[in-house]
Amino acid sequence: MVDWNTLANNIIPPNDPCYFISFPNLTYVPTVCIQLNETFSPISRMSAQPHPSPPHRHVNNYIIHFPTPNFASVTGAFDTEKLTSVESNREYNSYSIQLNTNDTLTAPLSQGSYCRGWQQFVYVPKHEHPLCNHGCLFIEYWMIHYLYDCPNGWASVSPNPCFITSRSATSTPSITAANLDVTHLNVTFMRDTRTKKNLTVLSLYNKHLNTSYYYRTDFDPFSLQSQWKSLEFTIVGNSNGQKAYFNYGATINFELNVYTTEKPTKLPTLSHGTYTDETNNLTLIFNSLGYLGKKNYVLYSGHSQ
Repeated sequence: MVDWNTLANNIIPPNDPCYFISFPNLTYVPTVCIQLNETFSPISRMSAQPHPSPPHRHVNNYIIHFPTPNFASVTGAFDTEKLTSVESNREYNSYSIQLNTNDTLTAPLSQGSYCRGWQQFVYVPKHEHPLCNHGCLFIEYWMIHYLYDCPNGWASVSPNPCFITSRSATSTPSITAANLDVTHLNVTFMRDTRTKKNLTVLSLYNKHLNTSYYYRTDFDPFSLQSQWKSLEFTIVGNSNGQKAYFNYGATINFELNVYTTEKPTKLPTLSHGTYTDETNNLTLIFNSLGYLGKKNYVLYSGHSQ
């Protein structure tokens, strides 16, 4: 039986890039679409390392590697136990949920073999943007080790990455730590039969809200679907290398489901590390991984001690 989230994630509104769908309905409702400055305040920064680089300096996270590329959809989900608070940068309910790609994407605008692309799918309960002071759902694109002036529309971040933020962000409610139990961050690749364009659809579902919020775009500078091979799914500090502190005794149970366009023949693998500079105080415990049909899955837990 196909669940409600799967059905809702396959709805393509004809004109609205920002919208929500509330359970149990399958009718979309347009919502506030915040026009971000495309170079406004990147939510995260990578460590600048020579290529090829291992996952970066923090080791309290997992990188999951998939032998079968061409993802159809990626869902990072979690439930919580005894979670009452989270803070970063000395601010309560400050965190980010991130679904990050491998940092080895071919960047078509790049100059030189050392330049590589990287992409982040992000939810924050509060953003620095004055119109995004509640929750915000958006995408960031990076070119690491870009050797010349950044392309038109891209901004430079020291020492040498170029970044650009999604043209818009979907405004959402701000989810407190106590209401984070059962939350999904999903990326689905779709083909719009009306416009003949390939779409990337980012969505956030939360049980407390009983609603999925969506941001849809046809901007795809890295042709991501064909290059996405490794990823991380995590809850970390809000931005700029901040650390998220969860209350003592809290547990977060992560479940990562990746559907590929072809049936996998090998298991996904894990390594310790991270692509983002944000971090947290969780200790991770691996539970299981496998595949069934075109679905790859990985289960792990994080404990605050």
